[in-house]
Amino acid sequence: MAEAEENTERYNKLVEKDPSDLHERFAEWIEDKTGYEADVKTVQMACVLRIEFQKSDENQAVLAERRDGAEAREQEREAKREAREQKKLDEAAAKAKKAAPVEEADEDEAEEPPAKPASRRRRGSTTAAKAKAEPVAVEEDEDEAEEPAKPVSRRRRRPAAAAKKTAAKAAPVDEDFDEDDLG
Repeated sequence: MAEAEENTERYNKLVEKDPSDLHERFAEWIEDKTGYEADVKTVQMACVLRIEFQKSDENQAVLAERRDGAEAREQEREAKREAREQKKLDEAAAKAKKAAPVEEADEDEAEEPPAKPASRRRRGSTTAAKAKAEPVAVEEDEDEAEEPAKPVSRRRRRPAAAAKKTAAKAAPVDEDFDEDDLG
């Protein structure tokens, strides 16, 4: 009770205290922005007591009720979500049962495997197939062992003549060229 009496005395002192310049400017600002004419004393009390209101037992009880209600609503949403998912799974299973007899009839008719389409050969596929088919003989002498063939690059190199032409087209540099000429 001593704490309640202290708070009552404090609240009475706040009521007796005149609003500051900040409170008056804030009330004017509220009116400018919203068109609502706010009482300066109400603005003062709201500014000063806001934090104490948030800490109060009354406000904390309301917030706890809201949290509990939110948890209950979330559980309801989760139950509905699970029911929808189960319904979708049941519908999919029913469709699969209906489609299953049709698929069995198709399988009886098409016992022969489908013919493979003619595919194009890729470059190097014959050499790769040969390499897989022929096991590599392991030689015991390291000196006599051949080095594995280097992979061939698919990029074409420029002919030497074209390379020489581009080198010949380089701009000539004067003998008295220096850094000052770079400009």
